[in-house]
Amino acid sequence: MKRRFLSLALFLLAAAMGLKAADAFTKYLFVYFPSNSDENIYYALSDNGFDYTPINDGQRFLAADTVALKKGLRDPHILRTDDGWFLMVATDMRCAEGWDSNRGMVLLKSRDLVHWQHSAIHFPDKYQGTNFANVTRVWAPETIYDPVAGKYMIYYSLLTNDGTIPYDRVYYNYANADFTDLEGEPTVLFDRGKSTIDMDIVYDNGTYHAFYKNEDDGGISKVTATQLTAPVGQEGTQWSAPSGKLQQTNVAVEGAGVFQLIDGSTWVLMYDCYTSGYYQFCTSTDLSTFTFKQNTYTSGVFTPRHGTVIPVTDAEVAGIQAAIDADRINEVLEKLIREVEIASQLGVDVSEIRHKLSDSSQQMTIAEMKEYLVKLNLAEYEVVTKYYTEDESSPLGEWETYNWSDKMSGQHYDGTSKTTYWEQSWGWGDTSWSMYMRSSVSLPAGNYVLKCAGRSASESTIATMSVDDQSVRFPTKGDVGYGIDTSGRANFSPDGQYANNGAGRGWEWRYLPFTLSEPRTVDIMLSGSGSGIHQWLSFTSLSLLRMPDELVGIDEVKMEKGKVKNESYDLSGRRISNPRGLYIVGKQKHIAK
Repeated sequence: MKRRFLSLALFLLAAAMGLKAADAFTKYLFVYFPSNSDENIYYALSDNGFDYTPINDGQRFLAADTVALKKGLRDPHILRTDDGWFLMVATDMRCAEGWDSNRGMVLLKSRDLVHWQHSAIHFPDKYQGTNFANVTRVWAPETIYDPVAGKYMIYYSLLTNDGTIPYDRVYYNYANADFTDLEGEPTVLFDRGKSTIDMDIVYDNGTYHAFYKNEDDGGISKVTATQLTAPVGQEGTQWSAPSGKLQQTNVAVEGAGVFQLIDGSTWVLMYDCYTSGYYQFCTSTDLSTFTFKQNTYTSGVFTPRHGTVIPVTDAEVAGIQAAIDADRINEVLEKLIREVEIASQLGVDVSEIRHKLSDSSQQMTIAEMKEYLVKLNLAEYEVVTKYYTEDESSPLGEWETYNWSDKMSGQHYDGTSKTTYWEQSWGWGDTSWSMYMRSSVSLPAGNYVLKCAGRSASESTIATMSVDDQSVRFPTKGDVGYGIDTSGRANFSPDGQYANNGAGRGWEWRYLPFTLSEPRTVDIMLSGSGSGIHQWLSFTSLSLLRMPDELVGIDEVKMEKGKVKNESYDLSGRRISNPRGLYIVGKQKHIAK
């Protein structure tokens, strides 16, 4: 990998990298993790470097559980090399295990900001037999090119529990040639005599500027040097005396990051005002005097913590978006396939959808798949409402529970003022959890549907409803955007009147049909699991419905034709017809072919 100096104006850097005019930097990419309960990597974009919009619908871009030993990624730092690579390093840690639970870092490498190679560095194993095996913190690693060594340097704050490193000092290693490991043992880069974390180094006009947080003392300061490293035995002596505090606020700050605007003449110092709900941005032309620019407030799906900003091209942004679109298509397709199976068990005519799914020449768009999902949900609702009219819910309620509790709440609605629901209660504050409520029910022969409304907090939380070995999965919060309206019915209108002043949006009815050819006992269960803290799930309005005996054995039952009468079922201004046929032969339902 070749040498890269941040001191060059970005348009000169683009030229040095061989970027064509059409590939010039146009936007800023913010790479960050969002919270102590969601330690994954997220992306956001900006046109001006100060106002950011999360991409991927505010969902994570890189999942920590697939790359990090601790299943958490924090403090990501990203660097563009001049030979077409992106290098990222991140803290391998889960804060739920404690602030002294960090044992290493993760190194990542990509050509396109989408597909990342990764290597986890675990200090207790790598440095077994040395004091570096006793680390309790390996915090906020970053990468910079050292032209003297001809290698990429990775620097970070280090603390041990054996007294040999009594406070957080900044150490460094050089990365190996393929950026998969650290060379040698950690070496002191900077020691101010007190705890120092979150160092960020940039190079400008012959000088290295190292910004850091004065841990315990508070605030962000800076030291400078003309070379990254000092002679052996004089480690840390290359740096100037520290500056005063550089932040333009009196609130607590951390996670300083410095980047250059696309104009090539303005530097930006940003830092996380982590107790005050905003990121603060300051600008400078000399990296010494900083002027307040703006506070960018963090809320909703944009809550960045300690990240990095780099300029990107339109082509790079398009590549990221194409990957997101492909993932989203697969997610919706998987949901559609699952829903087709459930609808077919209920007797809904799904031949048209199955034909399209099996015909490789008919590539459905996300919009088309979502429209089919709406139709299927409507058809399921109409079938269950019309034909499963006997309520057999009374045996339910004697639950065997594992880390569950009943609650009363006005937040989670099925259209009533109050409703009993089950929500995660034990898992809060833990790193992973699972729970269930199970009931064994003796039932006569017949056609049944287990019906429930529910949702979970995110894609990392799995919530299911099951009968014996059959199960269906509940949607995540906001999934596809359906909801429960104020009358307690499924609502698929973009501007529908959702329960609890809109809080019911994102919920969906789920149906699990099953047939008993003879009386027997079935196990009914609601269950959930999660891999992160503060990941919730809720179920409400659970009922067990049965088809009346007079319908069983009828050779053919036709559903009414015509338009759906409920105005809330409009989709893009159109009414949706009921499914074309429900056929019941003997005691088994079959799809209309």
